[in-house]
Amino acid sequence: QRIALQMSAHAEYYGLFMEQRTGKSKVVLDTAAIQHRDGNINALLIIAPNGVHRNWITDEIPTHLPDWTQRVAVAWSAAQTKKQTIVLESLFAPGHHLRILTMNIEALATKRGEESARRFLNATECMMVIDESTRIKSPTAKVTKVALKLATHAKLRRVLNGTPVTQSPLDVYSQLLFLSEDAVPVQSYVAFKSRYADFMSPSHPMIAAIMRKSGSRFAPQIVATNADGTPAYKNLEELKQWVDKCCYRVTRKECADLPEKLYKRWQVELAPKQSGIIKQYLAAMKKGETPEPINKMVAVMLYQRMVCGIIPKQLSGEGAHVRIFEKLEDNPRLQAVLEIIEAYPDASIIFWARFKLDLHDICAVIETATGVKPARYWGDISNDEREEAKKAFQEKRVQYFVGQQGAGGVGLPLHAADVMCYFSNSFSLYERLQSEDRAENMLKQTGTLVIDIEATGTVDTKIINALRSKRDVADLITGDDSNGWLE
Repeated sequence: QRIALQMSAHAEYYGLFMEQRTGKSKVVLDTAAIQHRDGNINALLIIAPNGVHRNWITDEIPTHLPDWTQRVAVAWSAAQTKKQTIVLESLFAPGHHLRILTMNIEALATKRGEESARRFLNATECMMVIDESTRIKSPTAKVTKVALKLATHAKLRRVLNGTPVTQSPLDVYSQLLFLSEDAVPVQSYVAFKSRYADFMSPSHPMIAAIMRKSGSRFAPQIVATNADGTPAYKNLEELKQWVDKCCYRVTRKECADLPEKLYKRWQVELAPKQSGIIKQYLAAMKKGETPEPINKMVAVMLYQRMVCGIIPKQLSGEGAHVRIFEKLEDNPRLQAVLEIIEAYPDASIIFWARFKLDLHDICAVIETATGVKPARYWGDISNDEREEAKKAFQEKRVQYFVGQQGAGGVGLPLHAADVMCYFSNSFSLYERLQSEDRAENMLKQTGTLVIDIEATGTVDTKIINALRSKRDVADLITGDDSNGWLE
């Protein structure tokens, strides 16, 4: 972190290609504090994957931005409510503080999102940051085009990524171009591709077959292969020199003092439809207008189920659980599952969930998105299938493991995991501590990233806070006013 800060703190543009857990968030926030102290900037715009942009507000900024830096920090929301408008306008109030706006990168593809970012940049002296900058690796993607246009309005620019090259060396073009036109050896992507890759000729049988099938007159650009079967990239040493001029790279293996675990919250917003349904049923529970009496513990559990996207059978009136969303991919929480998979493409990930219907839905969206059936481990799964699930995950034959804390969270070795995600938590502190320890092993070289999916402004926050502070949720609920948990 010190080396990265020394190299980048006073640069107009810079890339922090630091692997996960090596501290790039702290470096960029220290840079913002230094630049603000010196009077060079008065604002910071962070563009990050959906959910991650809120994590900057709740975790990264409070933890890493120096206390002597006065700030107003706001996470952008697509919901254009009166309250949200007031919050956003607070960024433009006069003063000497640092104004911080975090936005999800998907917002740049919308008119309102692009206009909000441009207004913020034009009204301030701003440092603009793209977190997980491989999201702009495709020059033809709309978010990339918008990000490159917005970059011209920023005084300073940074890109952050632990894996800047996910598919090919060509991935770095747009990331470098966002930093500056001076950061790339050629100004067009066509010239860039020609400089660093050889492509199959239009007469190649594969290319000819594709053109016949599609009816296109233009040959698709597919990287050729060398005699040994490797992709035909070229001039890579030259490209590395260009990257090294304005980017700092460090890997986890080079850092021997990493913590065993790193905790993050992946924040999501309830959909308007979902929020309305929850308010309706919470009011009914408070007034006692339910088919049967509901105590505090059950009330919180039912609330949690609705936050996950399910109307429980105790409330649905249909004698069965009912999904709030007809399409699984419309559930914000399941969207977060796919975003986490995309954010950590090479990671082996465990998804823990409390409720069986959620487990099935998680498996379904993963299989649809990846084409691969995840390993499954919960009560209804046979012993033989569970044993095979554990073995396949440990041997890296399956990248994703979906399980229930009560079934797989105790005594099961799953140290192949790089990331552990809690789709929903049980109320048991014991199950939380035990399930977290599944990924630990004395021979493991790197720590585990632990992610909690959290619906902002819901009971999620109290449950996560209680478990992370090692306090039993059940005791908190039974000793707390039930209305406090149902707000």
